[in-house]
Amino acid sequence: HGISSDRLSWRVSGGSFRKYSGEETYYFGVGTEYDGDLLTLQGELFTQQNHREFEIPYSGYLQSVWHLANRQDGMVRFEHYKDELLDVHEAIVLVGYAYRPSENIVLKGEYVYHSQLPLKSFVYSFSVIF
Repeated sequence: HGISSDRLSWRVSGGSFRKYSGEETYYFGVGTEYDGDLLTLQGELFTQQNHREFEIPYSGYLQSVWHLANRQDGMVRFEHYKDELLDVHEAIVLVGYAYRPSENIVLKGEYVYHSQLPLKSFVYSFSVIF
């Protein structure tokens, strides 16, 4: 469910799913987005638990997208999560650039930094949006 105005929106979500082991797991989250002419800001915060413990006590991100020029965007994303099942407490920083040569095609390049896991890398992608 969500609330929105012309530029600002809020959403709340939650639910459950059953793992292969048969264990029921629940999640809950909140998110927000501000969509301006020059800048879009987004953020989410989630938690996940089973009937015994918090599997993921928190997972969240803040992201800003700057609309640099016609069909060009720059982005910065900060993400942080703690996963008790995998014993990972991770911070991630992403810096990227996207170019849309047409309405349905996106070329994107980004650098992703992980504080704990050995996943630091440059990532390039080509997407067709329908």
